[in-house]
Amino acid sequence: MRIADISSRKAEITVAFAALFAAAAAIIVIGPQRTDFSDSGDYINAAQCLLRDGFYPEQGTLPFFRAPLYPVMLAAVWWILPGSVIAVKVVQAILHSITAIIVYRSGLGIFGSRNAAFAGAIIAAVNPLLLYSSAAIQTEALHTVLIAAAVYFSAVGILLKENNKPIYAIIAGIAFGLAALCRPSAIGIGALTGFLIFVFLFRTKRNVLPSILLLAGMALTITPWTARNYARFGEIILVNDAGGYSLWVGNHPANLRFYDGSLRTAKDIGEYSDWIGKTLSAEMIANWEATEGYSRKSPGEREALWRKEAIANFWKYPKETIELFGWKFLGFWKPVPSSEVFGLFSTVTLIFEIPVLIFGILGLLLAYFQLAKREIAVFFAIYLIAITAVHVALVATVRMRVPYVEPWMAMFAGYALVTLFEKQLVTQTNQ
Repeated sequence: MRIADISSRKAEITVAFAALFAAAAAIIVIGPQRTDFSDSGDYINAAQCLLRDGFYPEQGTLPFFRAPLYPVMLAAVWWILPGSVIAVKVVQAILHSITAIIVYRSGLGIFGSRNAAFAGAIIAAVNPLLLYSSAAIQTEALHTVLIAAAVYFSAVGILLKENNKPIYAIIAGIAFGLAALCRPSAIGIGALTGFLIFVFLFRTKRNVLPSILLLAGMALTITPWTARNYARFGEIILVNDAGGYSLWVGNHPANLRFYDGSLRTAKDIGEYSDWIGKTLSAEMIANWEATEGYSRKSPGEREALWRKEAIANFWKYPKETIELFGWKFLGFWKPVPSSEVFGLFSTVTLIFEIPVLIFGILGLLLAYFQLAKREIAVFFAIYLIAITAVHVALVATVRMRVPYVEPWMAMFAGYALVTLFEKQLVTQTNQ
């Protein structure tokens, strides 16, 4: 039976269960109790501080404090089931399932094809990178579903509807705001989305109010945490004080060694990463302590020191910086994480991701050449370019790509596959 012959509700339920089953399998394979993922210690510690002491830590293992939403989610789960790692992963499996449903609804709204929507959603449901996120104690599972919701309500709820409801724009803004409280890079992407919607609505002589409501919703969602930061530190910090450090650590010339082939094992990569992120940064802090009184400065003032040092490195090492930008671009878009780090997982991901990325780009092009879908194709093209630029300027890895790119590459890949298959059927029938 074709997908088009069953109800949309049944197709959606199938997608949800496929995503849940795949996430459960990933959790079992990766480890139901495993917590030794990058940055996990900081998130766990922040959640425990909230539960035990009722305060949020001002610094983690790196010289800044973490964005609050993911630790708050951990604390909420552990308030009900104290210390249960598997409970967190079950919640993240459910979040992954919701992401797959959003991909289905997005594909259905954009392409008007249940087959294409279903194909894209199933690709998202079994995506190894998204599945890994559901099994890891990291921000990705939460951040992905929030970004997916924000983009869905922006693209399908606003751009595709002649008489869109203001509530869609408000929900999109709230989702972007929550995503920013999970990972601050969402602020820039939300602002860009609001601007793009304004331009598209203005060009087609539609009411531009949704773009304003989106930005207002995002700002109001972030404001309570910003107010908390102002009350605590006496300065405006939108989400956290990581921007300057991220700019410095992501663009330090020492990062070039990651790409010259000299680091051959997971141990080598891990030790060198720790040297840049912790040892080298500790040396910088020690120098600033002696010359600037680093420990007496506010978070915003410390962030300014990191930002100033990052800009100084740009001017001091222009050739290395440009070369590093190129490597980071490739690192962001490569189809697989480091095989030395992820082993067999990388092989599985490689086999999956190469065709998905190829068909995803093809699907985007097919949408562009169909006049009715051109506006959406342009929206997503600009969105993907902006995502790339933001992360190449800061820290660009496959992990950073996952929440922003993978759901939409799956959606467009599903559209390309179904379109090509249906054209082939038509050709064979005519013959």
